[in-house]
Amino acid sequence: MFNNPFDSFQNTVARAKSEREQLDRLLTISTSKERLLVAASAVVLLIFTVWLWFGNVSYSLGVDGVLIGSIENSIDDNRSVQALIWVNSNHASQFTVGMPATVVVETTNQTTNSLRGKISNISTQALSAEFAQVVSQSPVTVQQIVLEVDDYSDLNNLRDKGCRIIIQLGELSPIALFKQSLK
Repeated sequence: MFNNPFDSFQNTVARAKSEREQLDRLLTISTSKERLLVAASAVVLLIFTVWLWFGNVSYSLGVDGVLIGSIENSIDDNRSVQALIWVNSNHASQFTVGMPATVVVETTNQTTNSLRGKISNISTQALSAEFAQVVSQSPVTVQQIVLEVDDYSDLNNLRDKGCRIIIQLGELSPIALFKQSLK
């Protein structure tokens, strides 16, 4: 447009104005391929909108903790793991008995050991006076949970190991999950 140095300014402006007028026209869809592309885009947009409102997304919360022991119940052949976890006070009320959970323990050589199960007991842990004073200044509570695990590996070797516990809180629509994350 402005590349010709010998062209007059008036001619350059007139050409620029005509090009701008061409951009002001509406998009016309004239071929069947273009119509098909617009229809496919509309269908994809409609499916995405329906999924946002009516679809389900599972959400979970990961908390840090320490395994403090294991319990073997010989009556129904269950194995349970006890852990102390540090939970944000806002999230502590979301945990209920029966929720599925996964305990991920980092073992030697940076390999991980995962135990799947469900929460069978939750209780607030009493703390020593010194530790309670430090924790009271932060929005964290210490909870003791008992997890019934499905897989029984040697749980005694995992005692006093740090772990990450991933608790599945449920399913929500993507819009509801987004609204909840804003709170």
